[in-house]
Amino acid sequence: MKKILFLSLAIVLLLAGFALAMGEKPRMSGSAEIGKLAADFTLTDLSGQEIKLSDYRGKTVFLNFWATWCPPCRQEMPSIQSLYQKTAGKDMEILAVSLDRGDIRSFVEQGKYSFKILPDPKGEIGRQYGVTGIPTTFIIDKNGVIKQRAVGSRDWSGFKP
Repeated sequence: MKKILFLSLAIVLLLAGFALAMGEKPRMSGSAEIGKLAADFTLTDLSGQEIKLSDYRGKTVFLNFWATWCPPCRQEMPSIQSLYQKTAGKDMEILAVSLDRGDIRSFVEQGKYSFKILPDPKGEIGRQYGVTGIPTTFIIDKNGVIKQRAVGSRDWSGFKP
């Protein structure tokens, strides 16, 4: 029985190795393409309010995927807060989707981040958007169309939508 199990596992690993060697790329379960309509989603923010992306049609949406354990994410968060302070009450909304599995509230309180933080502990929205590295930011126009995708940390304080 152990030999059959071992042989089966060896065959599976061997086939997987061949697939990788032949240049097979892993398939993402979702993707967000520039020029396409952004996929709608609903998440609950830290105050318990349901946030639906489509409710922000008519505004530019800055959609950021991040996590507290990610040093580049932590590095860019103050610049996102600065951008939020400059654009609050204008035609732009910042939605920061946290891919953390644990509590993020203390991190947010310590940094005094006041933009909308949306926990996505199972990473469902991240997968829907094809996020494979964080931080990743999407700029979505007033019609709900993705205009930009930025992977990696940026200084967003001077960004103009």
